[in-house]
Amino acid sequence: MYVTREGTEAVIVVGEHAHERERLAAAELRRYLYHLTGQAMEIGPYPDDGTDPVLAVGDRNSNAVIAALVEAGALPPEAPAPEGYVIRTATLAGPRPVIAVMGGSSLGTLYGAYRLLEEYGVRFLLSRDVLPPRVPADPDLAADYPDLAADDPDVAADDPDVAADRPNRSDSAGQPGAEAVRPAAFVVRDLDLTEQPAVARRGLLPWHDFRGGPSAYSLEDFQRYVNQLVKLRMNTLVLHCYQGGYPGEDINEPFACVARDEDGHARYDAWLDTSVDHQRWGLAASRADDLAFGAGDLLPFDVLGSDAARDVASQPDARDHAYAKAATMLRQVIAYARERGVEVVLGTDFDIVPEALRDELDPLDPAVLTGRVDDILDTYPDLSHVQLYFSEVNEVSTADGAKAYTIVRDHLAKRAPQVRLVTGSWFQEERFPELAAAVPGDVVFSTLMPHDMTVRPEWAQVAADREAWAVPWLEFGGGLSEPQLAVELMERRLPELRATGVHGVIGILWRERAADANVAYLARDLWQAPGTVVPAEGFYRDFAAATLAGTEAASADVADAGAAALSALEAAGVYGFAGGGMKTSEFHGWGFAGEPGASEYAERYARVRTEFEHLAALVPGGAEGNDELAYWLAFLRWLESYWTARAIVPGATTWADLHGSGFREAIVAYQDMVRDLPGLGGLVSAAGGRWYFGDPAWPRCVKDPLRSYQDTFVAGLPVAPPIDVVVRSTPDGAALTWKAYPGREDEVVGFHVDRAPEDGSEQFVRLTGEPVKDQAYDDEVSGHYRYRVTAVGTAGSESPPSCVESVQAGDADDTPPPRVLLLPARDQAYAGAAFPVSATVLGSRVASELSAHLRYRIIGERDWHKVAMCPNVRGRARTFVAAMPAWALTERGVEYVVVASDGRHETVAPSGVPRSVTVLPQPDPPVGVPQNVTVTVDDTRARVVTWEPASGPVAAYRIYRGATQGLPPGPDTYLTYVTADCQVFRDATALPHASYSYTVVAVTTHGRTSAVS
Repeated sequence: MYVTREGTEAVIVVGEHAHERERLAAAELRRYLYHLTGQAMEIGPYPDDGTDPVLAVGDRNSNAVIAALVEAGALPPEAPAPEGYVIRTATLAGPRPVIAVMGGSSLGTLYGAYRLLEEYGVRFLLSRDVLPPRVPADPDLAADYPDLAADDPDVAADDPDVAADRPNRSDSAGQPGAEAVRPAAFVVRDLDLTEQPAVARRGLLPWHDFRGGPSAYSLEDFQRYVNQLVKLRMNTLVLHCYQGGYPGEDINEPFACVARDEDGHARYDAWLDTSVDHQRWGLAASRADDLAFGAGDLLPFDVLGSDAARDVASQPDARDHAYAKAATMLRQVIAYARERGVEVVLGTDFDIVPEALRDELDPLDPAVLTGRVDDILDTYPDLSHVQLYFSEVNEVSTADGAKAYTIVRDHLAKRAPQVRLVTGSWFQEERFPELAAAVPGDVVFSTLMPHDMTVRPEWAQVAADREAWAVPWLEFGGGLSEPQLAVELMERRLPELRATGVHGVIGILWRERAADANVAYLARDLWQAPGTVVPAEGFYRDFAAATLAGTEAASADVADAGAAALSALEAAGVYGFAGGGMKTSEFHGWGFAGEPGASEYAERYARVRTEFEHLAALVPGGAEGNDELAYWLAFLRWLESYWTARAIVPGATTWADLHGSGFREAIVAYQDMVRDLPGLGGLVSAAGGRWYFGDPAWPRCVKDPLRSYQDTFVAGLPVAPPIDVVVRSTPDGAALTWKAYPGREDEVVGFHVDRAPEDGSEQFVRLTGEPVKDQAYDDEVSGHYRYRVTAVGTAGSESPPSCVESVQAGDADDTPPPRVLLLPARDQAYAGAAFPVSATVLGSRVASELSAHLRYRIIGERDWHKVAMCPNVRGRARTFVAAMPAWALTERGVEYVVVASDGRHETVAPSGVPRSVTVLPQPDPPVGVPQNVTVTVDDTRARVVTWEPASGPVAAYRIYRGATQGLPPGPDTYLTYVTADCQVFRDATALPHASYSYTVVAVTTHGRTSAVS
């Protein structure tokens, strides 16, 4: 091995005329190796002198160093094509070591760069990257790494943007300070890898469905998803668009349109689900403040949903606006993905049309079939595949389906021969033989496999003659609040699937963090040589080592105990336990109609929890210092409490029985479990609209009978008890909020507040001499206390008390420092535009005591800069936003952290390695400025903003609102976007008598923005 010492630095060499993916590979190597070593490597030409190591990226045609190694016989003439690579350590010009990353194509080179990083301990997961601890490899290296230090006398003291302290110090949260970590050496490892994928088409199908999936994704979320697919060496993103759902459930998503009128307008409504509208599968509409036990604190906005769904219904052309916004986003996703070697496939159900059209349109009519395909082609001209599904109820015969596929295939051959047709369905392998006999051979066959991944013989039969894509279930849609580890199952099934000769394997799933292990195992399996298997036990050991202690430093005991715990979790979850799960809150609400196995489910998860507690005793810092352990333990607490409540409530006889059922414990655990956007969606499903009350406006398909229990308890009461009591600490005491029981507000004239010591030494005492009218109360006190609230009726009667909430109030508040929720964010950006950062600050303190600021610096520079963060103009008080300015986004990349305060403690997030961003050259030409921006007020007092179009390649217009004239556009003033062909925005959220200023900015496909309007 060659170890760099002080004064030496590795150089990354990429060809002068390299492909953009090769340049991305070099930039990503620089960014990750910086985090591993502290060295900000240069990307430049081959050094003429010295012995510093070189990382050469490309192929013999694009990189002279690789060409020289090929000429010298140190590398083969070609890498495996088209997506394979060779990673080899060699020498050039005497003692100079070279690590060559040679791809069979530019995409192969990019895959090779990420594979090289895995050899240095990095693990790429769907939800995140996991980096090993930076451990010094040479005692002669320089001492302290000046991580977030900006207190050097050379730093200008009067620069307000420069931090004056070291925010990554060891703080009151007990996190290790980065200032004590020394730079690690870059070790040139002796590598010789030649790899190529075993399956050509590798990808994921995140299903637009529950809010725990991609229905709430905005553009940046899809871009981050694509980035992770590439790191996992996957090349396909499949999306399904409901257009009719199935009989009885009209579900229409706006990525495609079945029928338009003669003027091009959509003939029916379509939507993306949010937390308040267009619910499916029986979920209740919920705003942030509707969520029980303070769960709404985690939501960045009052409504959880995609930016593509924001401000749609209030626009003058609401129906077309819904389609246009969704299509604009997806076109940008397709362009972004294709540049990184990921093909986006758009699918829909061909045998059903929306309910509004069923009386007049036959879905199998050739004109209807070709018309809906034409709409997809016109909307997304860069698609290479269109997928048509037999719908879930698939009442169409195979023969009729074959006719439909042949009609569409022949139409594509004339209209867009570059686009291939893919079949699709649910569990329909038995259709393959009849379809194969009738459908042309260039049509790709695909279907969702059985839930248990059973490999049917039809796969081998059809794969021998045509391209076939199998779709194994990496998650079940019905149990998205349960663990669904399936590694041991995949160890058995996936090699069988590869042996059939299928050309594609696309995993269907919803979540991210909860599915990390399954996705990582699938990604690894799809690169396995024929006849080989990835051992599940070894995979779990590596997964545990990487996520619990870092690959380089993990002890064998931690890896063994982690593998055992993960295996036990798989056995307890829905893939490993016969009959278990698939009935959690996303699909069935809380399902109190009866669950005979509820107590058993609670007990089995309690047993698994002991495995993770044993593991915690082996990991340095335990669960307090390890996010992965904290995540799984919160997951298990949620499940124990959830199934316990499901067992208790059917036997409840009083209102008080509901309080002791485990409701509160479950939702608090779910809040602790949230790490990503799908986690927020699951939290809304679990905590929204079901806690001690029922909303008469729930949709007809609600399956949750909890309301009948609640109505039984309160029906005979002259006044119903309050719900959703939340108590927060203030510097002077405690602040309480609550709600009157929904539907019975008119019978309430006021509320009483009671307080008791937390230790139970005294009884509750009444704080309110007279009932208070407001649904809030401030108590000036110091100490640890419990609070409860009662409602007072018009006749003076009083309700039973609410649930009891505890708080450490005033000077007695010694709760831990705030938790900072940093949702996964994209880590690649284009130069020339600011980079927004968002963080939610959680804890027991009132929101007015919270603050946050953003620290950032260009990679390789010493000085950190500081930007204050504040809530978005429409965001919630606990979510703070700011942006790294465009000037900081240079080709060297940028790193950042968020420092949050609750008025007593500071927390730095992330607690270990700062987040960072690879910056790419902006490929789009400039765009002009929107002209003649005008604001008027319509008859509903809504502001209507209009403008004249900007010149250049505009993809969308971003709308900003503030209280001061000439406001600079930023994440704090951002409202939403409209499409490029729209020059009007109706702001229905503006307060009627407030004064506002609006800014309109044109933006290109790659995020290049115009000057300010």
